[in-house]
Amino acid sequence: MKKNTQKNTILIDAYFSNETRVALVKGNKLIDFYSQDNAITAIKGNIYLAKIEQIEPSLQAVFVNYGGEKLGFLPFNEIHPIYLSDNLNKNPFLALKKDQSLLVQINKNSKGTKGVMMTTYIVISGRYTRILLNKVSKTIISRKIENKNERERLEKIGDDLRKSNEFSIIIRSSSIYKTKKEIYNDSSYLLTLWNIIQEKSRDEIAPSFIYDEGDIILRVMRDLYDTNIESIIISGKNTFDKLNLFISLILPTHINKILQYSDIEPIFSKHKIERQISSIYNNKVDLKNGGYIIINQTEALVAIDVNSGKPTRSSSVSQLSYQKNKTVASNSTAINIDAVSTIVKQVILRDLSGIIVIDFIDMHNHDDRILIEKMIVKAFSNDKAKTKIGKISEFGLLEMTRERIGHSNTVEVNRIICPSCRGRGRVRTIPASGNAILRAISADLFKLRSNNNKKEDNNVIRVSIDANIEIINYLLNYKRKEIVQIEKDYNVIITITEENKAGYDCFFIDYLDYDSNNYIDNISIPMPSISTMNRNDKEKLQYKINDDNKEKKRNFLKNNNKFNNKFKNQNEADNSFKDSDNLISDINNHKKKLNPDNMQKNADTNIVNDDKKSLLKKLWNKIIN
Repeated sequence: MKKNTQKNTILIDAYFSNETRVALVKGNKLIDFYSQDNAITAIKGNIYLAKIEQIEPSLQAVFVNYGGEKLGFLPFNEIHPIYLSDNLNKNPFLALKKDQSLLVQINKNSKGTKGVMMTTYIVISGRYTRILLNKVSKTIISRKIENKNERERLEKIGDDLRKSNEFSIIIRSSSIYKTKKEIYNDSSYLLTLWNIIQEKSRDEIAPSFIYDEGDIILRVMRDLYDTNIESIIISGKNTFDKLNLFISLILPTHINKILQYSDIEPIFSKHKIERQISSIYNNKVDLKNGGYIIINQTEALVAIDVNSGKPTRSSSVSQLSYQKNKTVASNSTAINIDAVSTIVKQVILRDLSGIIVIDFIDMHNHDDRILIEKMIVKAFSNDKAKTKIGKISEFGLLEMTRERIGHSNTVEVNRIICPSCRGRGRVRTIPASGNAILRAISADLFKLRSNNNKKEDNNVIRVSIDANIEIINYLLNYKRKEIVQIEKDYNVIITITEENKAGYDCFFIDYLDYDSNNYIDNISIPMPSISTMNRNDKEKLQYKINDDNKEKKRNFLKNNNKFNNKFKNQNEADNSFKDSDNLISDINNHKKKLNPDNMQKNADTNIVNDDKKSLLKKLWNKIIN
């Protein structure tokens, strides 16, 4: 039987300057996919001169300052002995000192609240080789190279390259059948680059940036381009010119493979892969025989659930059988067989990593488990990432691990956490959110009154609720009786305002003294339990000081008896707002300081929060007086 000799094509969509997408295709079938938001700087693989900020023996690690917003995490086992003194055998942490300089490389990007992971064992990748500095000298041949004679030839070349240098070398799969001169030139370039990095690090003061790993185009050319690539088609003139220049310098004989795409139809739509790319961002992926898989990614692991759905009965015997044994499989086995190829494809396309748990259906039969295990191992054999695959348990669960080879997960690059549900996937219903607001207000006001020992103190409290318009409609139409009762019971005035940024499960509750309009700080608001946002959030602050909300402020003042005595007519109200414009401008000048993204740069977060409140109090007092 003849093998499919159809070659691959690299498609680069750089039509929009802020995003670059790269697809490896065979015909109209998507093989691999990379995406980069050009506004987000990829730092994995970059090298920095960092200094130690914190030494944590309990964590067996140190935290280093490399110039980023967060400190980098450097495990002790990733610190080379050259940075340690004679105390290594007694207490290794005694050998490390605060502000000590280290040359580090980022091997894992930050995720969520976690900072980047680092190592002092530097790795520099080239076209055919990968140099491992500060490692025990040895030659490693890619496991993808299976030919015994070729492995022996490449190992000899690698040993020759290491004779005069102390480093380890990995011979990549792209070096198969390459000449000794080609491999030698590649490794020589990497060693020259390493000498430049060392020289630059000696002239810099930590923390400082030393070496950039390269953008997505250069990485793709390094990792994907080989003799099986028939052509590289590029949409976007700037990227075409850049890659054309790059190829003319390093591979001038291949310059005719670089083609510029000029059709009106988008390049990915032309090659019929846009829909395949869209499936990467869906939790649910349909199978050919009617089943489907659900992919859910958490911070610690990835869960993949295979479901039967409504399997079609028109599937041929060849689709429902294991050809080797000519055994007709059950519907569940057929769905599992169909799911294997889809799961492997989605894992590679999304670059899922870490612990992956796959829940197959009806895996009670031992032969079925063996069959699926073999299929999974075979399907992942061509994966560039390192994988470790376990056995299917009696519960139908297969556990495996996979390293991340890309700079960032494809889904993470182009997707954000839902602002309404904050990543939970479900939110409270409108009635449930309305009831939660009223319960929270009652509990907080009761606590305030109980803690107040001055029985004669009858100060009126204004309760300000900012919520989604649908929650507001529910409260005003169905909960007016309860709102009035709360106002009577606790001697408060409740005001409700639309917050256009809030979702169904998100609202703000502020408590202010009616006379002074100052925030009441001795009320403990259980914000995490009743809301998915913090009342000091940047969006909340901007909402209060936005010039576009002047009309809402004016209406509030006109409808309030206290303010009606101050403003006899509309002109006086307008003049007051003109006076407050200067204050609003003053607050806008403090945006950078008050921006939560920059708060970590302040020495004391509490001081910053107090500064926020102080400015808002100043604004209200200006309006009143």
